[in-house]
Amino acid sequence: MDVTTKNFDSVVASSPKVLVEFRSQHVVHCMLQRSVVRKIEDQYRGRFKVITVDVDDSPSIAVRYNVTDVPAFVVLAGGRVVNRADGLQTQSDLRILLGRG
Repeated sequence: MDVTTKNFDSVVASSPKVLVEFRSQHVVHCMLQRSVVRKIEDQYRGRFKVITVDVDDSPSIAVRYNVTDVPAFVVLAGGRVVNRADGLQTQSDLRILLGRG
């Protein structure tokens, strides 16, 4: 689910656990990461909400979570950061990241 500054807070508030993918459509690594994120979204449906923030369209959200490079991932539980990872992630990496969240 793509979110922007307009709906980010309400989407996060409506879900107890959220994986936020920060990306840019201008970064090749972000485009490569999409298929992995879709698989994780399917596997964790009902347990985690997976959302995507385009840092070019919503830079204030990236600033709020100190995201300086993309792709980057932040796991939120109850609206608080419980885990994070930067750079390309494998499916296994994301499962481990979510397991700590």
